Amino acid sequence: MLPSMLRRIIKNRRSSKRTSKETCTLIVKEGLRTKEIFFGKVKITALIDSGSTVSLLRENTSRRIMDPTKLSKNKMLLTGIGEAQVTTIGSFEHKFKIDDENYSLTWHVVPTDKLKFEAVIGSDLLEQASISFTKEGVKFNKYENHAQLMQISAEYLQEELDLRHVENRQIKKAKS
Repeated sequence: MLPSMLRRIIKNRRSSKRTSKETCTLIVKEGLRTKEIFFGKVKITALIDSGSTVSLLRENTSRRIMDPTKLSKNKMLLTGIGEAQVTTIGSFEHKFKIDDENYSLTWHVVPTDKLKFEAVIGSDLLEQASISFTKEGVKFNKYENHAQLMQISAEYLQEELDLRHVENRQIKKAKS
């Protein structure tokens, strides 16, 4: 294009009275909170998005993890910012590791061109861990499901034990 033609186009654009504005957004991946996760030996970088109610996986990434024929045929219509919509291809449940801790999520697979990250971990992970966002990065604190056991020794009790709250008859009999 000749410089004189370019000047004319710029001048015409400036003089035209448009009411709509065009917006351009640049997403810089370095500033976002991501975490490396492992599906067996397959390493993936996942965006941590506490505003997403489901966890997502790009289709090309899902093929590295599982057989595509095992994908659930259940599809979801997801709506995001600006009412942008994408329909999932299907879903599957799979175990993975973050910071050497085991987790399991239902992953919703989306077309490769619809997701800039290999994966997005949503707020559904909050059922298994708390998430802290710090200057150093993202920290996951897995909830522990330890049963708390207590041993009560009643050898030196002089009074009779009140066992009305114990429902198991064998225990009641053994302690009476």
